[in-house]
Amino acid sequence: MRTFLLLLLVLILPLRAEDDEKAKKIAARKAAIEMAWMGLDVGPLAMLETETLRLVAPKEMESKLKAIAVTVEKYRVKALSTLKIDEKESLPDKITVYLLPSSMNYPSFARMIEKRRPETGETGSFSAEDDKFHAAAAPSKMGPPVEVTAGEMVASLLLMRKAGVRSPVPEWLVRGFGRATTYRLSPKDKLALADKKLIRTVVKKKNAADIWDGKLDLEESLPMNAALAEFFAYGPGAARFIRLVMAYKPTEENNAPTTAQAFDAIGVSGATIEKTFKTWVVK
Repeated sequence: MRTFLLLLLVLILPLRAEDDEKAKKIAARKAAIEMAWMGLDVGPLAMLETETLRLVAPKEMESKLKAIAVTVEKYRVKALSTLKIDEKESLPDKITVYLLPSSMNYPSFARMIEKRRPETGETGSFSAEDDKFHAAAAPSKMGPPVEVTAGEMVASLLLMRKAGVRSPVPEWLVRGFGRATTYRLSPKDKLALADKKLIRTVVKKKNAADIWDGKLDLEESLPMNAALAEFFAYGPGAARFIRLVMAYKPTEENNAPTTAQAFDAIGVSGATIEKTFKTWVVK
């Protein structure tokens, strides 16, 4: 009996120590979140935790957080399934989702929390790195509701976890995947319908290569990026999607694969994509 108890202790103690260490990391992360929020000077914060998300928002948004969490979770589940990610093995923590009170607060968030200069008009971002694991969104007059932007950022974050956080995955695929996921979750939403109308107009005068070569006008870029990402993630290119995402992983021979090289790696030519994409996107 004594031997059995000793063996039981040998098994339990390391697990308890591991749980204690995990609890300390979570507590430290929450403290860091609270400190960061205080630095933004946007008033008291509200925090809602689900099994998979940690939402951080102004106190006045507290009553809306459960509904927002439901929306963001739909994006998370859809992206995990599409990317074939095992979240228990691949994700370091719950995804922290910052919901900023105004687009005016977003530049300060990007500079103070993310340590970078935001693009003009930007209202959403993410980091897939273990120690900065988060998505962020601010309201936008012309863009989608803040919960949709947050969901799109979560989808983009998960794509980068699949590809590797340092992989040079192009904007059209990373951000495009987030918006493409909106198209699949809410195909009848006015945002999706407006984007699709624009896509059908633009595709008559622009080529698919203009998407991956970055030759689109600003107002065309996100919908067209999303159209090509949707083509690969959810459309005719779905069988090659995971391989395409992984084709951007740096190797010893090539530390920055291009889109042309990624297409070669999955056995498809730009000309074939051009033809198939244009036929599919106007349907």
